[in-house]
Amino acid sequence: MKHDIGTPLLHHIMERSAMAVLVLDREGRILETNSYAKSLVGRDILRLFLSEVILDFSSTFCLKSCLQNSKDSYLLNLPSIDGLAHTLYFRFYEEAEYILAIGEQHHEEINLLRKNMIDLNHELGNANRDLQKKHAELEKLNELKNQFLGMAAHDLRNPIGTIMTLSDFLLEEAFEHLSSEHIHFLTMIRSSSGFMLNLLNDLLDIAKIEAGRMGLNITPVNLETLIEKTLAFQRFQARKKRVELVFSCYEQHPMVLADSLKIEQVLQNLLTNAIKFSPPEGKVTVNLFGSQGHLTVAVTDQGPGIPADQLSNIFKPFSRDVPPAPEGEKGTGLGLSIVQKIILAHRGSIWVESKPGEGTSFLFALQAQPHEDAPTTQ
Repeated sequence: MKHDIGTPLLHHIMERSAMAVLVLDREGRILETNSYAKSLVGRDILRLFLSEVILDFSSTFCLKSCLQNSKDSYLLNLPSIDGLAHTLYFRFYEEAEYILAIGEQHHEEINLLRKNMIDLNHELGNANRDLQKKHAELEKLNELKNQFLGMAAHDLRNPIGTIMTLSDFLLEEAFEHLSSEHIHFLTMIRSSSGFMLNLLNDLLDIAKIEAGRMGLNITPVNLETLIEKTLAFQRFQARKKRVELVFSCYEQHPMVLADSLKIEQVLQNLLTNAIKFSPPEGKVTVNLFGSQGHLTVAVTDQGPGIPADQLSNIFKPFSRDVPPAPEGEKGTGLGLSIVQKIILAHRGSIWVESKPGEGTSFLFALQAQPHEDAPTTQ
């Protein structure tokens, strides 16, 4: 419905205006709106009362009062379809057959808002530059840290290895000539040097990975064969703790494209942890299965399990959320972090499933060799 509110030129000006123009009947019902008002509200408000459209937070809006004071402006909020409120200053003009409501934004507030936005943009720009500077400084410090770790671990590895080798020699060759106290001391030296050597090797791995120097020699890898090789290496340690190792693979699978030595390192680490956290007479199971173009390996123990609120930290270096091993065996705190980084470098995925008292499963998935004629595991 169109209403005679002026000449066609006036209609044109209203349509092009950056003001909200509402035509109301004598009762306050909306009869017509201009384009700007429609764009603000974003929905059809014709035939609705103005009091039904505006957000009147103070419940004080009275159209009759507004008409009696037509020289005053009234702060009203027009809600949009996205839930935001547009605050406008309205003036009301009473004509013979209709009421004209014209709303506009306050120019001083617009200028203040524009100034605040410019200031905020400058602050954000300065903060971004500071952040980039800090990031560059942290990158440099991280690089220096990796260089130090690499050099320190490399220089310490040889003397620690010598201590471990000599303690092994004394325990084997001079065992009969040593007192029980001396044997205890040598055993402690051997255990501590072995732990230190593992820590140094892990530190070297971390330094190489974080420096981006973990080169991958990608070739087709038979996962079933690699798992069997790793299990054979771990059986001696498992027998010492009377832990049974079980491997389940019920079908042929394609190869995966991976670095054989790195994936063997992953398997060794996961199996070592599974044996360490298994109780005597326990069982560690390794499952290999395929699904949706990937091969998944699951290493499951019968250990104490991990609480749900600690699972998210399990792959962090030196995580303190790892539960103690049943017989007090120590770990470096870096193994699982290295394992995760190796799998992610292969564009694979790794995760953990565990419940307290029900053991833990570490699973990782690698993409199968994509060729249809690719050889399968035997």
